[in-house]
Amino acid sequence: WSNRFDIAGRGIRSHLSFRRFETNLSWHIPVHPRWTINNTIRYTGVSGNELVPTLLAQFGGHDLFIGLHPYEYTGNYMKMIRSAIQFEWMPRRYLTATWNMGQTDKRYTSPYRFNKPVHGAGLTLGMETFIGPIELSGMTSDEHAFLTYLNIGYKF
Repeated sequence: WSNRFDIAGRGIRSHLSFRRFETNLSWHIPVHPRWTINNTIRYTGVSGNELVPTLLAQFGGHDLFIGLHPYEYTGNYMKMIRSAIQFEWMPRRYLTATWNMGQTDKRYTSPYRFNKPVHGAGLTLGMETFIGPIELSGMTSDEHAFLTYLNIGYKF
């Protein structure tokens, strides 16, 4: 579980004025030595008069929301749930099936209610190597019939 709260304002000598809160809850359930269920719940809220695009709540992309292009959705508020099941058929070789649902809004909405969510799903074939993971994903969503993603190595 992680939380982050950022605040800026003229009172602390900032040129911007905003408040940003983000919470992320992830947990993993080993159901068998080769099978693991991975779950994530994420919520972000941003308010202020002088918001720049990088401060907005964003999701999309293989790591944040499977089935969308990176940062395809932005808004002042974002909520998302994600569930995946991973099967390791050989040491350091795995197949992961992922489903996620999320939405962004300009106004505050309950973190527990989804009005018009976007759904995405995908399959990832991966292996751990000395340069980091190598993964190939095929994915789909309400917005895109089919997307692919290739990851080679660690993210910095």
